[in-house]
Amino acid sequence: MACEEVARLEPEITRIEDELKFLLLPKDPLDEKDGCSKSAPHGRGRSYAVRRRDFRMYGRFAETRGWKWN
Repeated sequence: MACEEVARLEPEITRIEDELKFLLLPKDPLDEKDGCSKSAPHGRGRSYAVRRRDFRMYGRFAETRGWKWN
């Protein structure tokens, strides 16, 4: 019975260990600094669609990390 419980809990132990390793990493001093993405406003062709898609992608990425996004 104990062997079954160990087998059942091993994946959770691995997940928790990985989470702890991440939490123990030293904080990056650049985390508090602002970042920016620059895109020049040219016509409305394919490049406009690509910039718009990238803008939305970076916005969603920032939101998943809990970063402020304007």
